[in-house]
Amino acid sequence: MNEDDKTLIRQLRAMHSAEAARWLIENFPIDLPAGHKDSGRSVRIVPHVSWKRADQKLLADYYLKKLPHAHGSWYRAFAGFMSLRKLIGTIEENMPSDPADRSLLFYYLLPALKDASKNDFDESLIDALSDRYG
Repeated sequence: MNEDDKTLIRQLRAMHSAEAARWLIENFPIDLPAGHKDSGRSVRIVPHVSWKRADQKLLADYYLKKLPHAHGSWYRAFAGFMSLRKLIGTIEENMPSDPADRSLLFYYLLPALKDASKNDFDESLIDALSDRYG
């Protein structure tokens, strides 16, 4: 992680969770082009800030609204601090209808969820998701 990211993390940690979430969404929109200097920066930042549950959901709703992502970074980031039940709910709200998109989603999503699974309940949620859409 570079010094600019570390500085930004400190600044976000100094804010109230809701304020930090809004700031992140406003300053690091999901539709930044791949070559943009800040593309991918938000996914590096998000896991290092403590988010209240409502702000976790706000961030997940925003950054996961365009599924699938062509990498597992966002899924791993959210699975690292959000309950799998809430994360899976957000994924289901944004589930792509195209089978090829769904296949790409599950290619990256399932390993992230399995790595974050903490108990049998989490495993059952992952299995149910896979059964419904996989």
